[in-house]
Amino acid sequence: MTTRDPRFVFAGTILAIACFLLGQWSEGKSVRAAASDENPLFEVRGIDSHNALLLYYPSQRTIYVYQDVMTGNSALQCSYKFRLGDVGGVIRRQQCDVQRLIP
Repeated sequence: MTTRDPRFVFAGTILAIACFLLGQWSEGKSVRAAASDENPLFEVRGIDSHNALLLYYPSQRTIYVYQDVMTGNSALQCSYKFRLGDVGGVIRRQQCDVQRLIP
């Protein structure tokens, strides 16, 4: 089978579509770090220049957002957080506390 063979092109196209659909279905699913409520749920969104690490602490009902985790400095700083209140209530974005990078 050569690269100009229509069967090769068809098989490659089907494989590319299957990989694309698998990526679409798997995106946005949270992963539980551990069974305890004290441990966060986390999600990494995007692998390009627009990416973020999301951490959700169920016991605190707070989502922490770390932006641009795949670029720049290896020390990550929390960009902002969301405190979850009542279902259907207002959610406000808050700045994270500034932390020292060097202890």
